[in-house]
Formats: sequence, structure tokens, C-alpha cells
Amino acid sequence: MLLRWDYMNERRQQIDPDRAGTVGWYIIRIANPSLAGSVTRSVDAELANSTAETRTETEQAFQAGFVAMSGSIISSLKVLAIVLNGITLLALANTLFMAVRERTKELAVLRTLGFRPSHLTALVTGEALLIAGLGSILGIAITIPATSIYGALVSAKLGNFSQHLTLYSSTLLLSAFVTLCIAVCAAAFPSMTILRGKIADGLRNAV
Repeated sequence: MLLRWDYMNERRQQIDPDRAGTVGWYIIRIANPSLAGSVTRSVDAELANSTAETRTETEQAFQAGFVAMSGSIISSLKVLAIVLNGITLLALANTLFMAVRERTKELAVLRTLGFRPSHLTALVTGEALLIAGLGSILGIAITIPATSIYGALVSAKLGNFSQHLTLYSSTLLLSAFVTLCIAVCAAAFPSMTILRGKIADGLRNAV
């Protein structure tokens, strides 16, 4: 695509004055590829210690830099996902612990009526799954429109330089499955308290 730079720069002064009168990339074609190294060093040396220093590299190295940057972003997102899942596990486990402690007397009464510890464990696990299920549904309901908005904003800023952001149904299913697994793990801690507790202790501590 060919265009008048002065026209484009005039528009830049209106919408993005900080970038007006500047150039982001220069593309240099050389007849002999074996001279790429010397040409790179010559260009950078010519503009060294100036107000517009350059970093000249081959197209292959330029593309590899974008790939490496994308890999770092993905790795950071993975670490962030692990941390958030850990926080979710602790928050849900703490909620269940508080719920079990507040209902110590009720649970002890249920055991006197013939409920087994496994029945009470099933109740706690069911409560955890219900909380996690509602949270998963709410999260998916927010994620779908948020992804569309984010993809539109990125495409508007970067255009063809950014890949199209697609939210697959398998990703949503995996998120819901991980959430339910976290619920089961969080329910394990208060369940152990129920299994180890005695009826008399539960009635005595609740009075």
C-alpha cells in the first residue's frame, strides 16, 4: 500500500501528536544477503548516540523477537492462572471451613439422627460444587463478551499485526472442569474435620 506520508502525518498530529513526525520501521533491501551483518552494523553505527538510535536486524530475527515476546506473555499468563487458582482454592476452603464451624451443632445433631460422616461429607462437597458451579457460570458469562470487546480493541489498534482472538468452547469447558476440581479439593479440608470429629465434642463446642 502506497500513501502520502505528509497526509498521514497531518492526521497523526490530530489523533496521536506524540508520534507525529516519527517513523517506526525502515525496511532496507540489499542485493547481497551475505552483507546483511556489515550493513546492520553500519546503520546502527551511523545513528549511535543520536536522538534516534536504531536497532537493525534481519527480518528473520525481527519475527523471532515477536515470537519470543508472545511466548513470554503466554508463560506469564500461565503463572498468573496458577496463582489465581491457588487463591480461589484457599478462598473456597476458608468459606467452607467457616460454614462447617458455624453448623457444628447441626452436623452433630444430624449424626445423632443416624447420618454417617460420609453423608455429611457429601453435603459439604455438594455445597462446594454448588458455589463453584455458580461462580463458573458467572465467570463464563463475563468472559464471552469481555473476550469479544478485548479482541475488537486489539484489532483496532494493531490491525493485521495481531492474530484474531478466538474463544473456543473447549476452553470454557476446561475452565469449568478446573473450577469443579478446585471445589472438590477445597471440600476435602472441612470433610477431614467432620470425619475426625466426635458427636459429643460437636454438641459440647456448639453450646
